[in-house]
Amino acid sequence: MAKTLTLEFEYAAPPAAVFQLLKDASFRESVCEAQHASAHTVAVIGDSVDISYTQPVRGLPSFATKFVGDSVDLVQRET
Repeated sequence: MAKTLTLEFEYAAPPAAVFQLLKDASFRESVCEAQHASAHTVAVIGDSVDISYTQPVRGLPSFATKFVGDSVDLVQRET
């Protein structure tokens, strides 16, 4: 089941600098690590960024963990 989410952010930097940072694979990998992803892949192709990562599930009630499991796999595509 795919879910689309659209967000807008404002940055205190020139657009070109922000654009280059968001397309930097090393930066995006460091973000995954800072979010404690247990596994991740980052692919930058042209102006698109694809990030797939696994996030451990914490703090859910036990009945919810039975449905979700110990982790969730997320796919994030930015264009």
